Amino acid sequence: MKIAYLVNQYPKVSHSFIRREILALERLGLEVQRLALRGWEGPLPDEEDRREREQTRYVLRGGPLALVVPTLLALLRAPACFFTALRLSLKMARESDRALAYYLIYLAEACSILAWLRASGTCQIHAHFGTNSTDVAMLVNALGGPPYSFTVHGPEEFLRPIGLREKIRRSAFVVAISSFGRSQLCLWSQYGDWPKIRIVHCGLEVILRICPKFARSCATPYLYRADIDTGADQVAAWTQDILVAVEALRQRTGVGRVCLLGFRLVGRQNSYSWPI
Repeated sequence: MKIAYLVNQYPKVSHSFIRREILALERLGLEVQRLALRGWEGPLPDEEDRREREQTRYVLRGGPLALVVPTLLALLRAPACFFTALRLSLKMARESDRALAYYLIYLAEACSILAWLRASGTCQIHAHFGTNSTDVAMLVNALGGPPYSFTVHGPEEFLRPIGLREKIRRSAFVVAISSFGRSQLCLWSQYGDWPKIRIVHCGLEVILRICPKFARSCATPYLYRADIDTGADQVAAWTQDILVAVEALRQRTGVGRVCLLGFRLVGRQNSYSWPI
């Protein structure tokens, strides 16, 4: 079975969880085609990310003119599907905080991806993040391409008008990374679509497997995991809320320690542990 993963930018230092997810699916026997809108430039300190870049196909690498031919071919080969996707682009633009021009570009990107998926025989496309990558995946489906699904991370997707209701309604399924995330997606969707919203946590399997001593040092029933690529000041802001929550948890359950793992905190692999 061949599937495709679509990300706005891949690989990226702060997107190591997407790489682990793709590699896990391949270990299960699936063939995964990596697609990204951009990400072919810039330094990558991680050797695994450099290998991922070599396997990734980039939509915008050829510049805007490279999108013209696939768009015209999509129009000529299936005009009904093309105009269906165009109407969907207009609808999404009305419901979004982004201008119509963006959605016309998304449509052109979808035409390019559609040709790749048909050539490779891909039967499912999964997008990470509910923003423009999911817009493109949805338009690929509207053009006559394979069904799509997507993972929503938040909080950005919950705070902006990005047409989540329509994206969820048309999708095969939706992934939230937490119970809170699922609750927010339910607010943005129709009741009949709630069963297709599933929770898949971002895991810690790599560091806990290769560093058993570290795993034992932070062993606790409650472990908070964060992939972050921010400055120390921003980290300090949300860690305060976590510590307050863990103190309340300690009073109720007796758990006496919180361990925060930031795989990409300020460009390094770090862990921080506070006794409570």
